[in-house]
Amino acid sequence: MLPPASESGGNRQASNAATYDDHPMSLPFLRLPHYISAFHLMIYLHAWSHLRPSKRRQKSMLYFLKLYCTVYLMLPSCVVNRKHYKSVRKRRSEGEVEMRVRTDARRQAILETATQVFREVGYERASIAMISARIGGSKTTLYGYFKSKEELFAAAMTGAMEEQGRQLTAMLDPSQPDLRRVLESFGEAYLRLVTSDDILAIVRTAVAEAANSKLGPELYVRGPKMGWEHLTTYMSHLKERNIINTTDPRVAAAHFKGLLEAGIVEPLQYGAEAEFAPREAVVAAVDAFLRAYSRSGLVIG
Repeated sequence: MLPPASESGGNRQASNAATYDDHPMSLPFLRLPHYISAFHLMIYLHAWSHLRPSKRRQKSMLYFLKLYCTVYLMLPSCVVNRKHYKSVRKRRSEGEVEMRVRTDARRQAILETATQVFREVGYERASIAMISARIGGSKTTLYGYFKSKEELFAAAMTGAMEEQGRQLTAMLDPSQPDLRRVLESFGEAYLRLVTSDDILAIVRTAVAEAANSKLGPELYVRGPKMGWEHLTTYMSHLKERNIINTTDPRVAAAHFKGLLEAGIVEPLQYGAEAEFAPREAVVAAVDAFLRAYSRSGLVIG
């Protein structure tokens, strides 16, 4: 059934109005030159019919008439509608954000899949083709995110290490009064991390590739070095508060690291059994560190 005539006419008028308002010439200050231009053109043609100029003047007048009409006709297409421009810019911005979100999600999916492949078959046997097949894309797509298998491995492994490293460094709170408890909690979490199968595999791969590529140094800088810089900062806070006695917080951090790893990390990297249980190693490491660095009577107990 057709709508009532008044409603149909109203909709049609509203549609025409919306279309007209969207047009660049809808702005009053742009419509005015059209009226003036039409008036000038009428006067020009009237003068032409009465003056009957010479051929030379006719030629000159025709040239200016063509130029005038050209500018008159091109004016609407040369003016940018501000509302339309804003709409286009907004849609473009929204499209860029959506594309960036999709790109980040795709990159994260690649890293997760690559991590699984590296854990299953190891760095040597893993390949870009294998990872791209697992994802369901092409090698070209993968190379658009990572230039080589080496770069992909570093990104996949350091992503996991950085997250675990943030959890570790969160334990190093200088405001906590019980230094022994802080060091023991940190030590236990640290040993769980460095003795896990994933981290041991990463370290072995980095050492194996150190002579042939920059993979080893990159993994070290983005992993262990970053973590021990946080520990050095923590030792600096302890030194400033006169809780530990040291002239160099970096040396204190390195000593504590060595005490934690002694008899555990090195045997495991070779595939052998650890010399001590983790809890035993942590307690012994904290005792030795506090005897060497604590001020008398403050943290020994």
